[in-house]
Amino acid sequence: MLQSEYNVLIVDDDPDVLAVSKLAMRGFDVFAVPVRLHTASSKAEAIELIQRDLSLPAYPSGNLAVAIIDVVMETDTAGLELCDYIRNTWHNRFAQLYIRTGQPGVAPERDVIDRYDINGYFTKVEATEDKLYTMVKSGVREVTFAETAVAMLDLLSVLSAFSDSRDAMFGVVEQAVAASGSRFKAAIFIDDRVTTFDMERDEAQDVRDRLLKMPTMPLGMPGMPFPTEGDHYVIDNNNTVIHVAESQVTAVAGYLSITKAPVPRTSVELVYKCMHAIASLWKKAQ
Repeated sequence: MLQSEYNVLIVDDDPDVLAVSKLAMRGFDVFAVPVRLHTASSKAEAIELIQRDLSLPAYPSGNLAVAIIDVVMETDTAGLELCDYIRNTWHNRFAQLYIRTGQPGVAPERDVIDRYDINGYFTKVEATEDKLYTMVKSGVREVTFAETAVAMLDLLSVLSAFSDSRDAMFGVVEQAVAASGSRFKAAIFIDDRVTTFDMERDEAQDVRDRLLKMPTMPLGMPGMPFPTEGDHYVIDNNNTVIHVAESQVTAVAGYLSITKAPVPRTSVELVYKCMHAIASLWKKAQ
């Protein structure tokens, strides 16, 4: 859900633009996680940088959060071709792509948004420090939400195939936690079973028990197709516990994370829905 850093790419053939962007974005962070800035002065240089620094063996589409790309560089459409490369050759659908242009007539905004799966469009005159701040912050938030949602859906998809066996289900959860590569401590509790990442079981239980004695916030919504009474979460400093209460359709389940910053409420809701589904599958399994 939260990474050790968020990668931001700025591509522009004007060295002054790159220099000003670096200065403006110095010290940026999101969710108390630093932003790492990468720069390139052409489409070719950007593709080389992506292949060298932003592609990961476990995640072929890489870990790029935000890209701010000039349209006119070595050709009049180099920036748009780079966007097409990121989406359709590199297959990165999560990165938030923003087009920055000094010649709006070359790439009309509506056409660019529709054809190239762009998230935003602005002129270089509009490229103030506040504008960059807004794009990076909002872009990282969108990427975090999307990646969390996909991770939760992937986990549930695999769990559903093993939902006849609690041992098999818990094995899947343990593998998912171990393979997550998260840069924060985490634990998942289901009934009397616990699996942890980067923390001891006793530590996880102690933190969970301490937090659950504190005032909590309810989770779930009236009118949902399953009972949610007793489901709640609590955030204390940067420690978050999400708790699914036992009911006729759910087992007791919980998620604990210890991060550099409080987990966003949108991520809490996504993880909660996943934990509720796991607890329901667990209740039916043998």
